[in-house]
Amino acid sequence: MSTNPTTRPGKRRWLKGSRGQSVVEFALVVPLFLLLVMAIIDFGWAFKTYISETNCAREGARLGAVAPTNTSAIQTRATSTANGCVSGSTATVTCSPDCKAGSNITVQVKYVYGYVTPLGDIFNLFTGGTLPNNINLSSSATMRIE
Repeated sequence: MSTNPTTRPGKRRWLKGSRGQSVVEFALVVPLFLLLVMAIIDFGWAFKTYISETNCAREGARLGAVAPTNTSAIQTRATSTANGCVSGSTATVTCSPDCKAGSNITVQVKYVYGYVTPLGDIFNLFTGGTLPNNINLSSSATMRIE
């Protein structure tokens, strides 16, 4: 007598009914996996953008430390795409208490980050709109005026 489960009558019926089990499991897991992958991609891009904006604020503050009265040049340096900044960012320059040697100059760079993937739309579909469509990124750098 053979011990192969496919040749026994009781087991054969059980194996026929489990043919679509892996397809159903795959269909249940794939959307969650794709959602996780999209979240990782968007988090990575947002973090890269934040680091880029932090570097641009630092570049603007460094220029402001040596030439504090030229605010337009500081803003241009802090938002320049040649420095790796994202286009569409804005910069604000403030001196505390005044723009003289020994005071502090602060450059704040802001950028509105939009998702790269449709993560926001998919998440809002299930939660009823709790995830904003954009993320406001802000970074600042302060240096002492020379």
